[in-house]
Amino acid sequence: MEFHIQQECGFLCVAIREEQATSEPRGYLFNPSTTINNAIANVIGALVFGQRFHYSNTDFQNLMQSPSYWLARLACRRKKTGRLGSVWRTWRTLDLFEAGTETLTNTLRWALLFMIKYPEVQSR
Repeated sequence: MEFHIQQECGFLCVAIREEQATSEPRGYLFNPSTTINNAIANVIGALVFGQRFHYSNTDFQNLMQSPSYWLARLACRRKKTGRLGSVWRTWRTLDLFEAGTETLTNTLRWALLFMIKYPEVQSR
């Protein structure tokens, strides 16, 4: 798990640098919430699916922006197959994404704000 976290931190830093470089005016402020959210979801995704997704991947973005779409698809599949086992596992996976990403995104946003307000914390 530590490997996935460290790897994703690298991708997150690159994405933040790219965001800063392309913002207008250059280096202007931007909201890192979506980028942080994607990074956290990728760590969870690496554990669950065994792979990470590029932040611009369409399926990944659909899952992040509209988990209810995936839940509706699962409900239809359950009606067709009558099997609860695989549907139940998929629902729990979505729970991980929804609960885990939201909580950790907010925690990291507060940590960033704290480090901006108190730069001496960064040196520790």
